Amino acid sequence: MERNPGANRHGILLSAAYVSNKAQHLPSLGLPNQVRPGPGSFVSRKRCPEWGTLYLASYDGNAAYHSGQFKMHRPFSGGLSFLTGYTWSKAIDDRGGTFVGEADRGGGFQDSYNRTLEKGLAGQDIRHRFVLNFVYELSFGKGKSLLSKGGISGAIFGGWQISSIVTSQTGSPFTVVQAFNGANTDGGQRRPDLIGNPNDGPRTVKQWFDTGAFRENRPADTVNGPFRFGNAGRHIVIGPGLVNWDFAAYKELHLASAGTFNSGENSLIS
Repeated sequence: MERNPGANRHGILLSAAYVSNKAQHLPSLGLPNQVRPGPGSFVSRKRCPEWGTLYLASYDGNAAYHSGQFKMHRPFSGGLSFLTGYTWSKAIDDRGGTFVGEADRGGGFQDSYNRTLEKGLAGQDIRHRFVLNFVYELSFGKGKSLLSKGGISGAIFGGWQISSIVTSQTGSPFTVVQAFNGANTDGGQRRPDLIGNPNDGPRTVKQWFDTGAFRENRPADTVNGPFRFGNAGRHIVIGPGLVNWDFAAYKELHLASAGTFNSGENSLIS
């Protein structure tokens, strides 16, 4: 949906869109012979005791994306042009990668026999994203409102333009795991128990999320159990966001032999 308000003398174009997609049969990697939680040796708790660790590549993954996308655009006029966009979105899936280097690095399931519990935010989920870029021609020099009579001041300050791109977005999710094998199994992610909201943390470089929202999944009796999987979900903690600012300033010079030369400087702040 787009609208160009007729009463707007600046010709600003507004647009809004709902964008979504659904994906099925995505690749995943499971452990069909994963040891079930419990005490004692692994062999007695395998589906096929005569086999070791097995990996099964399949195409049973699912993903979905929903977003509202908003844009405001002003074509170059009166020395100014800008384009700004905002996206509010959510991406979910139930697999998160097949091989090493993809999202949860393959084998990211906690329980390969109950993979529906893996449904959660996708590793690519960015809930909010805002982008602004503009070009502005400074009002100095010949034909402008200031220093239009020329002279040394007009030559120095005239012909300048500045431009910038500003990007701001929230962080992507990640999964909290633990070192202790609380289920006493031979594979899959080892997750703790969730007892609070981890995203209420101090959000500092030293500590981003609330570590007190998790409790180690450790049985009272580390020999006889009971052993179980932790109840913390996948991708429930949102990581740090991003703010990036690109800036440029450049000047247009008219040479005596006819022609134009642009000289500019760029800086990056992030």
